[in-house]
Amino acid sequence: MGFSLLLLIRWLGSLDPAWLAAPDGFNPWQLPVPASAWGLSDPGRTLFAPLAVTGALALLLRGLPRRPWSQGLALALLLTFALRYLIWRTTTLGSGWSLAWLITVPMLVTEVLYLVHHLFPFGPALLFDSNHRRRQADQLMAQPLAEALGVEVWIAVEEEPERLVRRALISSLSLEPQPAKVVLIDLTDRPELARLAETLGVTLCRPAAGEERAALLNRLLRAEGAALIAMFDGNFMPLRPFLRRTLGFFGEPRVAMVQTPQSHFQSEFWNRNLGVDLVMPGNRDAFFHYQEVIRDRCNAVLGCGTSWVARRSALLEAGGFLGSAGRMEDQQTSTRLLTRGWRIVYLDEMLSLGEAPKTFNSYLQERLRATQGDIQTLLMPRQLPIWRSLGPWARGFYLDQALGLLTPLLRTLYLVLPLLALMLGEPLIDAPLITTAAYALPFLILFHTVPAWLSDQHLIPFWQEIHETLAAFPTLARLPRLLRQPFRPLPAQADAPPQHRLGQSLNLRLAWPFLILLLLLIGTLLINYSPALLPGSTEMPTPPYRGESINLIWNLYNGWVLLICLLCCIDQPVRQGGDRLPLRRSCRLEIGGRSLSGHTGDLSETGASFHSEAGSQPPPGGDGWLELQQPPLRLPVRLVRREGELAGLLFQPMDSATTVALLELLYGGEVMLPRTRTPGMLTALRSLIEGLWEAEPILRRY
Repeated sequence: MGFSLLLLIRWLGSLDPAWLAAPDGFNPWQLPVPASAWGLSDPGRTLFAPLAVTGALALLLRGLPRRPWSQGLALALLLTFALRYLIWRTTTLGSGWSLAWLITVPMLVTEVLYLVHHLFPFGPALLFDSNHRRRQADQLMAQPLAEALGVEVWIAVEEEPERLVRRALISSLSLEPQPAKVVLIDLTDRPELARLAETLGVTLCRPAAGEERAALLNRLLRAEGAALIAMFDGNFMPLRPFLRRTLGFFGEPRVAMVQTPQSHFQSEFWNRNLGVDLVMPGNRDAFFHYQEVIRDRCNAVLGCGTSWVARRSALLEAGGFLGSAGRMEDQQTSTRLLTRGWRIVYLDEMLSLGEAPKTFNSYLQERLRATQGDIQTLLMPRQLPIWRSLGPWARGFYLDQALGLLTPLLRTLYLVLPLLALMLGEPLIDAPLITTAAYALPFLILFHTVPAWLSDQHLIPFWQEIHETLAAFPTLARLPRLLRQPFRPLPAQADAPPQHRLGQSLNLRLAWPFLILLLLLIGTLLINYSPALLPGSTEMPTPPYRGESINLIWNLYNGWVLLICLLCCIDQPVRQGGDRLPLRRSCRLEIGGRSLSGHTGDLSETGASFHSEAGSQPPPGGDGWLELQQPPLRLPVRLVRREGELAGLLFQPMDSATTVALLELLYGGEVMLPRTRTPGMLTALRSLIEGLWEAEPILRRY
């Protein structure tokens, strides 16, 4: 590490100001270029000198602690090489007007917009410290509040099944300190939820005829109640420390809200389909564990609809909940608070757990609602005077949010334009391969390592490309409608009823764009290059052209991305019926006339795994009882799977008292939190390649 740092410092001290010059001597900044600058007469030096520097930095980052000086150095080098690459790209558009300009110019614009959008959040990277608010929460827990602040817990329910709503209510009733009131907001007027509210003794609230969600929330807000309000969606359950960790921040009178991240029991469907759900970060991991932390330092935190606590008086002073077209009140209300001078705190700590979207349709609906919220927020200048009321960095985040609306289009162009260039035989980048490598490779090394390191591995650029590509085509198809009618509710698209799958199934609704592009790419490669592989062939069917190698490499990379996206669309078999929590409890299994001692490996609402003591194996099947020692609980079970000393148990119908006791065990106590996944770029890539090599998306059974 020391040698790498020494090499880096020595190289930085020897830089010539003319290093931005292009290899052929053209300098867009008209700087004098000495013959020795960057070895312009020797392409090898032009390539290997920057590669040595960027490679040394990439190796250095594997063990370098994040400090202001190291973050500043890494960020400066990333921006420098990005600027170097983009300036050089302006010299690769070709000379004179030609058909290639219809490809090269849009491609350059696409690259510039994409890089600006993705690199802007790293401008204030020196402020990133995910432990800042955690340390503050530790200190505030030891200090009593100046006044006793009561808390109401609101659980808003739309399409969530009763099972999820029940666990959200039970976990809310078990919070410490105990809330003054728990309110079940039933937006669907379901009779089973009314019975559930009566059974658990919580307040039930339903909308009047024609009353929208935001109007209902405002009616509850204006009613007399506690000073603080905690809000959760029906598929999220607060953990017992939630209030203990958040209430202390309200000792500061200008704090209006404390937002916490959305954490999930399971990974998104594409990670699960690829078999990399244990190592790959989630789709919004970078937003909740990097961007919101940075926005907190600039007082630009976005409300996220669930897992927050707010001051009732602040919401009333800001005019209550804003929102239209369904569930858009979260982002708009938090922005309204910011423009009124209130402070929103972001505590990057897992204090609630919920279910991630289990299907592409539910994920897409969630992302479209968020996109619609972004558009609405930017189109409400009177209610939300962002550009007049917020600071420079806060305004910049909202501007970057607007630029992010182009991501589906940019990601589509990244796939289509290189393929079009290859089909037409026109250069995508009008430059020799060695020159392109000299300017592109050093930048790509830093682009794929520095953001991951700055964000504590919460953002892996390659995996971010997969996320964006998966959602690009369906989002792009719906984006014009959102822009034309931003305040009109989105049409609901119901999911198919959940079912236990015993084999893989291809999600054609998601997969067809990737299939078409892959077939076009394979067909173009066969037409252009397969004749040269035939015996006796002496020439290519099409004449070679400048930049052809770059076209080929870019399209092969895109083919790799398309293949991964296609494999993401192969839905894997599903066996478990509930979310498993890693709860280890000593217990006894009584089945088949035998009594076996052991412990649970995990528990859920539908079953458990049982590990018997060494030397004893459960029978192959049958009904019986699982008796837990702490807390004392006797559960009816059926043995459905056995692997040596491990048995899979399925719970049988039980009475209501036993059901409530099981739910309190699962969700009312201190749940063992899953470890945050922060793999490095190489670890993530290796896991992905291993999964593909073993053909897990096709061959895996469970």
